[in-house]
Amino acid sequence: MKPQYVILFHHFRRFLEKAAAARVDVVPLKGAHLLTSVYGPDEDRGLLADVDFLVREKDWQTSHRLLEELGFVARPSPVDEDHQKEKGFHLPVDGDRHILFEVHRALFAEDRFPIDHEALWARTTPSTFDGVGCRRMSGEDVFCHVAFHAAVHRFMNLQRAVEDLRRVLAGPDVSLPAIVERADEWHCRRAVWFFFYLLAHRVNRVGVSAAMDALAPPLPVRGALMALPSSGGDTRIAFLHHRLQAAVVWPLVFDRPSDLLRMVRHHPFLVARRRPA
Repeated sequence: MKPQYVILFHHFRRFLEKAAAARVDVVPLKGAHLLTSVYGPDEDRGLLADVDFLVREKDWQTSHRLLEELGFVARPSPVDEDHQKEKGFHLPVDGDRHILFEVHRALFAEDRFPIDHEALWARTTPSTFDGVGCRRMSGEDVFCHVAFHAAVHRFMNLQRAVEDLRRVLAGPDVSLPAIVERADEWHCRRAVWFFFYLLAHRVNRVGVSAAMDALAPPLPVRGALMALPSSGGDTRIAFLHHRLQAAVVWPLVFDRPSDLLRMVRHHPFLVARRRPA
C-alpha cells in the first residue's frame, strides 16, 4: 500500500475507534471505501487527497468533537452553515503538510440534490476498515454515488471512475436491476446510463445492455453524452474552465430541468453572492 494511503488510513482507523466507543456509525466514502473494498492491498488507485465519510445527522456534531479530540482542526469554509452539508478537518503533520478529513451528513448537499438517506442507511451493512468496525453502503448505492459524483464533477477523472465502477459492478452481491431502480429513485439515470455505455464499450463489460435500455435518455442527449469522451480517455471539454465544463456537462446529466435549476441555484458561489453583506 502506498505510504500516502497508510498515513491517511492510520488516522481514519483512530477516528473509527473513537466513533465506535461513542456509538457513532461511520460509512467510508469514495476512495477510502473503494481502496479497502474493490482494490487489493498492493494496488494503486492514484492520488487520495483526503478521507470522506458519512455520519448520521444526529451524530454530526459528535463526529466533529471526536475529530477535535484527535487533534483535527475545523477548516474555515466560505459556505454558510445553513447550506453546508460537509465539513473539512485538518490534522497538521510535518511542517506545512496536513491530513484532510471530510465529514458528510449527506452524499450530496440536500438543498442541491436530495435523496432518501434513511433508506440509504437502512441498506448499509456492518463491516470493518483495517480491522475496526464501520458500515458500508450497498454496492448499488456505491455505483450510483460514484457515477453521479463523477458527473457533477464534470468527468475530470473519467478513466479512474470507469475502473472504479467496473470493480464495483464485479462485486458478488451487486444487482443491475437494483442499480437501475436506484438511478431512477435518485434521478441520476443519465449519469448511470453514461457509465454503463462506457463499461460496455471500453472494458467490454457484458450484460449491461438491458440496464442501458432501461435508462436510455432521449436520443439527442444520448448522442451528446457519447460524444463527450475523447479517444485519449478523458473528455473533450477537459481544457475548458470549470464553469464552462459544467455548462456543457450538467444539462446533459441531470434527468429533470428542476434538478439542474436546484443544483445551479444552490451552488456555493451563488449562495455566497446572495448572502447579505
